[in-house]
Amino acid sequence: MQIVMSELRTHTNLDPSRVINDFVASVANPRQPLHCTTFLHGCLMALNWKDSGLANSEILRTQHHNLYNACMALLTAPRPPEDFEYVGSETWHLRKDITEALETCHCDTEDAFVRQVHVVSNSARPNQGKPCSYSDLGQLLFVIIHNALQPARDESIHKISRNAAKAARAGKQVMWPTKPQELLPYGAKASVEALILWVGIVPHAVSLGMLGSMLEICKKQIVPYIVGSKTLAGQLASITEIVWMVWMVQQQAPGRTNVTPTECLDDLKRIALFCHMLADLCYEMELKNFAVGSVERLLGMGDIVFKWLPGLDSSVYRMT
Repeated sequence: MQIVMSELRTHTNLDPSRVINDFVASVANPRQPLHCTTFLHGCLMALNWKDSGLANSEILRTQHHNLYNACMALLTAPRPPEDFEYVGSETWHLRKDITEALETCHCDTEDAFVRQVHVVSNSARPNQGKPCSYSDLGQLLFVIIHNALQPARDESIHKISRNAAKAARAGKQVMWPTKPQELLPYGAKASVEALILWVGIVPHAVSLGMLGSMLEICKKQIVPYIVGSKTLAGQLASITEIVWMVWMVQQQAPGRTNVTPTECLDDLKRIALFCHMLADLCYEMELKNFAVGSVERLLGMGDIVFKWLPGLDSSVYRMT
């Protein structure tokens, strides 16, 4: 069931004002949210459900900048590397304090609204009934910000930033983000380093797509911290390999995956945006430094993509 309130459509009978206000208040200190990951995930899913998310996005970008700023704060809050060391390791156990602070539920489930938000999250994930994982929350955050940055690139955020005062005087509402600095709430270095840690926990093309959009908007301001990463080049290769393997499974055994060739192509476009922006903004030496330790994998990635594209293109064509 859906309701319309303040023009926002929510999944299930939830008050959108409370959804937004509770989420923002909960992550006022992004290192120690007041609610568990399941609640935070449920708030975002209530506003971004598949049949209403795109329509809500324009309203949220116009009227609720605080929601996007809160999402960015969660993704860019400086964190010690050990918070993320469990990624890719079957033997590393997430520290007890992190688990209890983020995944273990301490929410007031006597509150019917809080209970319903948990239900929304559970209904959106395959592992219903289990706590929302750190990575599931992270992927949703990347999707929401990436979707907001796509039109922001087209609108020319730099022009919007320069004309924000003029727009305010004319009574016009400026959409989020109003300036590149809103994407870097903790400064360029700390914010980008935190985002790269999150890429390790969300090895998905949408993570790279968001970084590509940020490169297009923030430009040289963040390049040193992107190319200075010791892990991002390897993650770029790994994510591309994952997209390719998913497509191979889809072609050989369509019933084993619900990913379509079109979705694979969308993922490849996100990866291509990131690579294109790196090539466009970086000097040759910066690109060499970025690729150190992953040259062979990156070259192999390029070879895979060139061989793969004709088959992917024909698969998408057959669907149209």
